[in-house]
Amino acid sequence: MKNFTLLLLGAFLFSGVASAQQRFARTDSKVEKLQTKSVFAKDRKSITDAKKFPLTRSENAILKPQVEAMYIYDEGEWLPFEDLHYKYDLKGNITEIFFDDGESQHKTVITYNENDNVLTEMSLVSEDKGKTWLNEEKKEYEYDDLVPDFKKRSTMYSWQDGKWEIGYSNIFNITRNEKGYVTRMAIQSYYQGAYEEVEVIEVVYENGELPAKTWKHFMLGYNDENELVMSEVARYDNIKWENSDGQILSHDENDFLVGNNRIKEAKVYDEGVETAKLKVVYTNKRDFESIMSSVAGPDKIKHILKDTDENGSYKEQILESYDENGDGIMEEYVSTNEVTCDSHGNIVLFNVFEEMEGESEQVGGLKSDYKYGDNDEILEIINYTWNYDEQKFDPTEKIVPRDYIDVTQQTGITAQKQQGLKYSIENGRLLFSMNGANHYTIYNVSGMRIINENMANESESISISDLPGGLYLLVIEGSEGVTKIKFMKR
Repeated sequence: MKNFTLLLLGAFLFSGVASAQQRFARTDSKVEKLQTKSVFAKDRKSITDAKKFPLTRSENAILKPQVEAMYIYDEGEWLPFEDLHYKYDLKGNITEIFFDDGESQHKTVITYNENDNVLTEMSLVSEDKGKTWLNEEKKEYEYDDLVPDFKKRSTMYSWQDGKWEIGYSNIFNITRNEKGYVTRMAIQSYYQGAYEEVEVIEVVYENGELPAKTWKHFMLGYNDENELVMSEVARYDNIKWENSDGQILSHDENDFLVGNNRIKEAKVYDEGVETAKLKVVYTNKRDFESIMSSVAGPDKIKHILKDTDENGSYKEQILESYDENGDGIMEEYVSTNEVTCDSHGNIVLFNVFEEMEGESEQVGGLKSDYKYGDNDEILEIINYTWNYDEQKFDPTEKIVPRDYIDVTQQTGITAQKQQGLKYSIENGRLLFSMNGANHYTIYNVSGMRIINENMANESESISISDLPGGLYLLVIEGSEGVTKIKFMKR
């Protein structure tokens, strides 16, 4: 299993404790953090991002809704807001989103590469019921060759005076050594008509071999002379890894707790000065417990993530312990993020709690009620948000998907052409082969892509021992057509 969806709602809960380095930062800082621009600021405007719908279990079909009716809650009743209309490719990727706001029509057209990553999203508008479409906005993406889901360029354009004008653009220039391991990543942001280098990541290896021993993060900022300079803001040194593949493409230290590059021990530096030590214990591919300990005193930050069931539910906590007044009396602050998923893997409850001096209260949350059909297709979703003042969930929107189709049975598509298909599950591994096969994808029952890989020799053997129990769909593609296989992980 190549990727897990982790820390799903972490920004909502832990925005105040995202950087442990800053918790133990020096008070005599000589470098002001970047104030002039935000590398990842995005103006979405009218472009609708590609979204995913759950798959169903109907005889290997990939059922998707053609329409999604949206309602808003107002004074005790649901009021129609808009209907979203969808078109798909044979894999279930959305290729077009359409809606009519009553005055004009809006359409977003989406294209994908061979790895099913979005290449372009183009937004168009019509004032004559779709007879004429005018450009509005466009997003373009490019991806890394070795890490195919990593975006190395993201650019948004707006249509102005008959031409495309860049609204924002970020470029990630990646340097690798002769072994193929990442040694440097420079982030350029488009600003006032030109690209400017605003962040740099450097990775140091011993003789160019795994594992990496040092990770450094530099940012553009102003010094005491008001000069804009690139300065080191964070560093991990003497790193010991739980696992690493050398494709270290992160500029956020929290990423080192999940994925293919997980740190289990390191010295932590803030602006060139050692401020803390990090130790992490991993109990499986997903769960962990990390402790960031200050080198200057008893202050600690503990970060815990633990699965609570096989549906994808989990509990995440940040526990801060600090001597605020320097008198040896420790204060404690706890943030808790509890996520509950139903048997389809959809999030039905997300609660946020804060605890200070023994007093706990819920400070945020989201709730979703799902209704499913006979084939496990979603019939209705009602979403709620947490009302802090009244300490209850308030309904906010209702979504009613309808007019489901099996996208693999669209005109011109051969869905079940099983040429020389063989498959089996043995000793925790899924083995399969098919004449002409060159690509495969595994989805969970919620429609999330779990694995998406090319095939070199028309056959594959992959470990499924780390997959949560449940139903999965394997889609094999090749020159002979497309084949879908359901399998159960027990």
